[in-house]
Formats: sequence, structure tokens, C-alpha cells
Amino acid sequence: VDGAGAAVEDRAGHAVVAQDFGGALDGVTFANGAEVEHHAFAREADGDVRRIEFHEMPANFLASRWNLYYRIDGGASNVVVHEGAEFSEQHPMPGIYIGKNAIMLGDQTSTPITSPKDGAILVPVEISPIDAEGRPYNPTGGYTYTDAMVLHGRWDGAKLRWKAGERVIGDPARSTRGMVEPAIAFLDDGRLMMIMRGSNDKNPALPSYRWVSYSADGGWKWTKPEPWTYSSGEPFFSPSACSQLLKHSSGRLFWLGNINPANPRGNRPRYPFVIGEVDRRTGLLIRASVRNVDDRQPGEHEILTLSNFYAREDREAKSIALHMTRLFAHNDGWEGDAMLYRIPV
Repeated sequence: VDGAGAAVEDRAGHAVVAQDFGGALDGVTFANGAEVEHHAFAREADGDVRRIEFHEMPANFLASRWNLYYRIDGGASNVVVHEGAEFSEQHPMPGIYIGKNAIMLGDQTSTPITSPKDGAILVPVEISPIDAEGRPYNPTGGYTYTDAMVLHGRWDGAKLRWKAGERVIGDPARSTRGMVEPAIAFLDDGRLMMIMRGSNDKNPALPSYRWVSYSADGGWKWTKPEPWTYSSGEPFFSPSACSQLLKHSSGRLFWLGNINPANPRGNRPRYPFVIGEVDRRTGLLIRASVRNVDDRQPGEHEILTLSNFYAREDREAKSIALHMTRLFAHNDGWEGDAMLYRIPV
């Protein structure tokens, strides 16, 4: 494990994911310290390699005020708006009305990918739903309640045209915060899989699982989300925390996140942190491949958080580089060492 500074440089040329707290973007400064989250990567279009960044620009921290933007090669920001005359910056997607509800990126681990079928840019996002009267829909009274969805972006000259796939909607009787922070990857048979965070915070008697849904048409229609399991069919416990699917240059597909030995409650405990390999035929987790990367150490606080991370493949070493801060390890509150873990695979 190598210690790393707060500014992480991707020397391998992979996508860089960063967070900007209270900075300036296109001349707009967020005086309230609102977070702007970027997911940036390069894709070929019309023979050129372009850098695409996705970010959120909130008017405030209310869940109804987030909107999703993208920009290309550091140019001007554009709102991600669905194709069609009925859509606008205030009504950017089906069922989304800024001021009533919102569309958001997940954590750093909700990374965009490119479809091998048609080259579309696929962006996993969260939706805060509203009811028939236009009010926030939160049937459990949880901290948040969201659906998941994939946006499809296709090149139209120097811009992208957008459409939305159908929502992946959780059962509030099984997850008290809906479906959160989706991560996506393609399987060998062409299906797209989506791994999601759930929660049992408002009903700790519920088992806290990781959730999975599959799409046979590239991310337009989805199966009903069900608990994700080992390849044997056995479920496992996982806290309400982000996770990541990472496609390796060898063709292998890895999952990184938290697995608990006992049923967690809500967000905790967010340890141990593990890596495992996904069966590319079934889309299930191969239990024998799961190994601990880090865990709570003697003397560390019980609310240690091994989460809110980002992983990438080191193109030279072919290992996985994991950027993660060991937050709340000590009793001093919001502090922790930013680490770079090098994981051989």
C-alpha cells in the first residue's frame, strides 16, 4: 500500500475521477461549497479523441435542485437533455422537473462506459422520484430515496444527443432507500449488468444486500432488481455503500466493494473492503475469488469507512490501482489518510 496525496494523478492515461468542492466551473463559483463531481474519459468521435466530463451543478443542496451537465475537451458545459421538443433544461428527462426532483451522478464508482454494439456512451445515474401530485416520493422516510437509470449519448457533430433507458425501480419493502449508485458493465453474452446499493436503515430487520438488474438490449429495458449473489446462488451481506465494476484488459471483470460477515445496518460497517471476480457468463460473484484488500485494524474507530473510492487498471503493471481514504479511522472526526492500494490480479 502506497500513501497518496489528495490530488491523484492518473499516470496510466485512464479516466480520472475527481471532486471539486466549492470551486469555479465555467465562471460559476459555488459560494455555499456545493460539490461538483466529474466523471471524465476519452472516446473517439469522427476520428478524434475527445475528453468528456460529466458534472452536477446544484443551486443548493436540496435533492430537487441537481442537474446533470457534460462538456467536451474542457469547453462550455451543456445540460444533459433528452431528445425531443418537450424536453428542456427545466424538464431534462422523462419524469424529471428541476425544482421538484432531480437527476444525479452516483459516486465516483458510477463510471460511464461505451457500448460495444453501437459506440453509445452509457452513463449510470440516479433519479429522485416524485408522486402523481409532483411531490418527492420517499415511501420509507429514508435519508434519500432514488431509482436508477442509464443515459445513452450518441455523437451529433461536436455534441452528444441523449436518450434515457427505463428506470430500475426498487421495492421499498426490501430496500428503504430504493436503488442507489448504479455501476454497469457488459457480460460476454452482450447483456448489460447493473449493480446497485440498497439500504435497510429504516428497517434493520431486512437483510442488507447488493442489488442486480440485467438488460438484454444494451440498457433500454431492465429486469426487476434482485439481491446479487455468489455464483452458487448464496446471497451475501453488504452495507449501503458504493461499489465498482471494473473491466480488466485481460477480459476479466472485477467487483470492488464491502462484504459483511453479519447483517449491517444502513451505511455501516463499511469494512472489510474486498475485491472479487464476476462470472462473465452468469453475472454473479465468484466466491472463491473474493479477498480482503483492507479491514478495520486494532484501535481504530468502529465507524471506520473504507468506501467512496475509485479503482482503475494500471496499464503498465496490469494491477488494479485503488484510490481510497481511510476515513474516520481515528477519533478526530472527518479526517483520514488518502491511500493508493496496488492490487495484483
